[in-house]
Amino acid sequence: MMNEEDAEGDDDFAAQRAKLQAPGRLAELVGKAAEKSFAKYGFAEHSIISHWASIVGPQLARVSAPVRVRFPGASRRGGTLSIVVDGPAAIEIQHGAPQILERLNTFLGYPAIAALKIQQGVLPAPPPRPAPLPPPDPARTAAIESAVAPVANVELRESLRRLGTAIGSAARKAEADRFRR
Repeated sequence: MMNEEDAEGDDDFAAQRAKLQAPGRLAELVGKAAEKSFAKYGFAEHSIISHWASIVGPQLARVSAPVRVRFPGASRRGGTLSIVVDGPAAIEIQHGAPQILERLNTFLGYPAIAALKIQQGVLPAPPPRPAPLPPPDPARTAAIESAVAPVANVELRESLRRLGTAIGSAARKAEADRFRR
């Protein structure tokens, strides 16, 4: 015979099990996995790295990158952000430092960064651009058109056409990637 404590324990177990089996967002999982790496370089707020272009703007983001954050003592306020800057842009970054600091702290929501340490150096290489997809197969395009033709609702038909094209594009990309290796 079950008492109330056993029933509550079963409910807790069921809730924990459902939570473990529930699909999670990839961004949450990657964020959790990367926290130790970011923390090693002082980035308790790893969003500085992922949102650098939106914080400083696309022009400055092309010539600079955050490297490390150092905080005085155990405090998470008044830190120094080290950034690597491509040669001649260092003067522009230094001139705009007050605005960059203001944008950083506004982005973070508290006065986390008090100073910038500018280091001239080589920026990390941008990720390579993906190769263009091969052109769509005319036979596949015709098959998609004939499959969606009977659908009376125009919006639904267009959505199904785009879905079929996207699936075909993914298949073409996978095939092209297989031959590149």
